Amino acid sequence: MNRTLALAQLKKLGCTVESADNGVQAVEAWKRDSFDVVFIKFHMPEMDGFEATRTMRAIEQQKALASVRIFALTASTLTADRESCFAARMDDHLVKPVELSRIKAALDKVQKYCPMN
Repeated sequence: MNRTLALAQLKKLGCTVESADNGVQAVEAWKRDSFDVVFIKFHMPEMDGFEATRTMRAIEQQKALASVRIFALTASTLTADRESCFAARMDDHLVKPVELSRIKAALDKVQKYCPMN
């Protein structure tokens, strides 16, 4: 339900979106395509959002790639979870359900995220 809502909100902002069912698929999609922003959940099957982020960051470093913006989407408001996001090198932490204005504010930090910017 939250993923459907987030995808609809991103599309409403004019963004092109792609969705993955698990962390492995998210990393593979990121390797295959160019993304301005990645929204990732903490808890996913096969590979969680923390490990997926660490994997993407390691590949960026190995290949001297520019860092993609990675935003955590989580139901957790715990300070420890927020700190874990930043420790994994995520760029921001958004608590679900995420309102359109909060998604736009996060995306406004990225200069070229979609046509409305």
